[in-house]
Amino acid sequence: MTKGLLISVGIVVLLSLGVGSYFYFKSQQPGSNEPSTQNSSVVNSAQTQTHTTDTSTSDDNANYINVYMIDLNNMRQSVDVVGCGDGIVQASTNNLKTGDVAADIKTALGYLFSITDREYGKGGMYNALYQSRLTVDSISVDRTSGAATVKISGIKVTSEDCDAARLVAQIERTVSQFSDVKSAQVYVNDMLLSSPLK
Repeated sequence: MTKGLLISVGIVVLLSLGVGSYFYFKSQQPGSNEPSTQNSSVVNSAQTQTHTTDTSTSDDNANYINVYMIDLNNMRQSVDVVGCGDGIVQASTNNLKTGDVAADIKTALGYLFSITDREYGKGGMYNALYQSRLTVDSISVDRTSGAATVKISGIKVTSEDCDAARLVAQIERTVSQFSDVKSAQVYVNDMLLSSPLK
C-alpha cells in the first residue's frame, strides 16, 4: 500500500516537473509571449516623452532632428559662438529625420517653441525662447537652390540685452541644420528674424 502510494506520488511529481519545464522553456522563446503590461507602459512612456535632455555636441544625433540651445559664456568651448560670447549646442528631439525637409523643419521648430523652461537638459543649457509664444505658419524649401522660407507668428519676449541674438541663433540653427538647406529666410510676424526685436 505504501509502495503504491509512493509510486503514485512519484508519477504526479514527475508529470508536474515535465509540464512546468515545458511552459518555462516555451516562455523563453522569442515572440512566444505578448509583451507584459509593464513593458508596454515603459515603451509607451518612452514614445510619448515630450522633451529629451540630451545636449550632445557630437555627430551622434546626425540622423535625428535637433534643436539648439545656448551655452552661456561658452563653458563647453564651442566653435559656434553667438550672442554675447555664448556657445550654441544641439539637443536631439528623439525624432528621426524623414527626408521631407519642410516637414522636418516644422517638427524641429514646433518642438523648440514648445519648450517653456528657461533651462534645458542635464547640462542646464539656456533657452532664450522660454517666454516667447511662437507658432509655425508655413515652410517652403526650393529643391534646386536649397533656399528655405519660414514664416512664424506670435509673441517674442526677451529678458536680457543678449537674448535677441540668442533667440535668432536658436531659430536659425534649428532651421539650417538640414543639409538640403543652403540658405534660409525666417520671418516672424512678416518681419525678417534678423531685424531688431521689439
